[in-house]
Amino acid sequence: MLSKQWGESMGDVLEKLQQQLEATQRALVEAEARCARQAADHRATLEASEQARSRVEQEIKLLSTLLDNSSDAIEVIDPVSFRFLDVNDTECRELGYSRKELLCMHIFDIDPNFSELTSNLLEQQLRQVGGARFDSLHRRKDGSTFPVEVSAKMIETDKAYLFCIVRDITERKLAAEAMAASEKRFRNLVESVSDWVWEVDEQGRYTYCSPNIKDMLGYEPAELIGKSPLELMPVAEAARVAGIFGLAVVERRHLKDLVNITLHKDGHEVIMETSGTPVFDADGTFRGYCGIDRDITERKQLERQLESQAHTDMLTGLHNRRYFFELAELELARAKRHGKQFSLLMLDVDHFKLFNDSYGHHIGDRVLQKLSEVCMRTLREIDFPGRIGGEEFAIMLPETRGERAMEVAERLRLAIADAEVLLEPKDRSVHFTVSIGVTCFEVADMLVDDLLKRADKALYAAKGAGRNQVCSKDGD
Repeated sequence: MLSKQWGESMGDVLEKLQQQLEATQRALVEAEARCARQAADHRATLEASEQARSRVEQEIKLLSTLLDNSSDAIEVIDPVSFRFLDVNDTECRELGYSRKELLCMHIFDIDPNFSELTSNLLEQQLRQVGGARFDSLHRRKDGSTFPVEVSAKMIETDKAYLFCIVRDITERKLAAEAMAASEKRFRNLVESVSDWVWEVDEQGRYTYCSPNIKDMLGYEPAELIGKSPLELMPVAEAARVAGIFGLAVVERRHLKDLVNITLHKDGHEVIMETSGTPVFDADGTFRGYCGIDRDITERKQLERQLESQAHTDMLTGLHNRRYFFELAELELARAKRHGKQFSLLMLDVDHFKLFNDSYGHHIGDRVLQKLSEVCMRTLREIDFPGRIGGEEFAIMLPETRGERAMEVAERLRLAIADAEVLLEPKDRSVHFTVSIGVTCFEVADMLVDDLLKRADKALYAAKGAGRNQVCSKDGD
């Protein structure tokens, strides 16, 4: 019985041991699998790490190559001692030092502008905004200096580094100095000429006015900035110029010798001659106009005087013979083209030679001047009188014919007879009379001379009738 029980107990124990062994074997298999996986992961991690290290080394090498071949100098500086920690080849070439020499130096050794105060201000700026940009000087090994632009940035890793990109700006400085000199010459030239130089934007508003505007229109340059040239013109003139300038802007073409009227600050009119050229930016976009204005008021006044002298009899102020005939030919052509009517009067001072002989030629001149005054006062604006000989005058009466022309001639004769010419001494005066011949335009008239011949016949008829008369002569 005991043997049987013991046998059963041993069987249970063996079975349990068997189960434990199997469990241990399974655990061992799982452990081996886990170790294999971990070994694989470790190998993958090592391979990835090796690849990453290789990439970093390649990137560092590439970065080093790029930095050494950069056209800008690179400086890595200790922000506390300002000693060079590293430099690129460009820095060495520009300064004439070897890398070994520079790594034993401080920024103070190559930058004569860098001082303790500068370093404190730079450090403060770097701490506040993380970067700074400033112009300075670098000194080469041979003692020469050149201007540089420094871009500095603070880099924080396990410690702080000051990373600087240094650009040689000698050419930029020379270009800027040349541009400044050119601008100064331009300004001096602009301010030395009598013309007014200006610029307007695409809206036609002044962005620049040279100082000459003060002498020309009474304005300070600053007063016109933002204004349009049209604001300085009379309303009608502004409308006319706006049309011309607007078309030029649309066509992007030059303005040349545009004569216009501009108002001085005190209100009087100034005649200007404007020339301008369109301005475009680098992209070809229209940006406005630049040009000059010239005061041609005196020139225009002189032109008018010369024109008036060319057309005017200097003694009487009436049209001279040549200009009277030009106007008469135009009136004849208009009458023939449009079927208009007009009349022609010829006047002659009665006994004019007697005035000259009795009182002198200066009194004879006064007689002719007085006759001119009476004509201008008596006739209409559209009538035009002219002196065509010594004491002979002709008057064109547009839109006038027949009895109306005779009425005008009679009114003029009476007004002249009433006029006084003062003698010397001026407490005495003398009167004079005229004889007048009248004729009217006929369809058969081909030349003004045809009318003058008839008027001349009528004039001699008036003289033959006793002078101080008005006679008419129609076409034959």
